[in-house]
Amino acid sequence: MFNINKINKKADSKLLFLYMLSMLTLIGVIISIGVWAYFSSVTDVRLAQANAMNNRIVFAVSSGGYIRPEVFMDEFRMTSAAGISDELLRNSKEFYFNVTIFNETGSKVRSFVLGNPDFEFQCRLPGKNYPKCKDSTMVLVYSNFPDLNEKFIVRILTGVNQKNE
Repeated sequence: MFNINKINKKADSKLLFLYMLSMLTLIGVIISIGVWAYFSSVTDVRLAQANAMNNRIVFAVSSGGYIRPEVFMDEFRMTSAAGISDELLRNSKEFYFNVTIFNETGSKVRSFVLGNPDFEFQCRLPGKNYPKCKDSTMVLVYSNFPDLNEKFIVRILTGVNQKNE
């Protein structure tokens, strides 16, 4: 009847070319939409950054429920102990921290403040354009000797207004 070797098989390749072209176009459009959606989104990580900075300061001030004795020394630098860039806090107006240490009677013993001082007020304001802040308070003991246990109240306020846009 028909000789299979003599049948014109070019019609199949034309259909496959159109199918392949439409699939490649569809894949390209999907990838373009994904890239556009990823790069056009705004991610607000200010609260996460404020929490991370707060945690670094907590570890710089305390160790196992005890306040580190070097915190009371004059040469103690909070930024270097916490691993936070001193230049970043001084030069940019997007970061702030305030660490205040009180004794049991409520008297201020030591204070560390660096960054934009307006954050102290702006942290309490609602709105998406204001800095996000983390305020924490903890009670730490000065010494692990039973007769010398003096308690200190440490208040840490960290704020970040760095936006990812």
